[in-house]
Amino acid sequence: MQLPERFKGTIVEKWARYWKGLLVDYKDAVKDTVLESRQKPGKAITYAAALGLIGAAIKRNPPEQAYRSRVIEARDEVNNFL
Repeated sequence: MQLPERFKGTIVEKWARYWKGLLVDYKDAVKDTVLESRQKPGKAITYAAALGLIGAAIKRNPPEQAYRSRVIEARDEVNNFL
């Protein structure tokens, strides 16, 4: 993809180069990840499982208000017990 002459030397050209470089970097990172996962499938499975567990933990994490109300309930139960 070529920019028109009127954009040469402007901020548009700089942004285009930045995004193109970023895209190339991500493409290389994905390519390297795929190659390494084929060479070391056990490591890839471990990482995928860890990411899955982290995602499940984030999804199941209760909101702060629910946590606070449960703490207050537990405190009241302890005070009633004593």
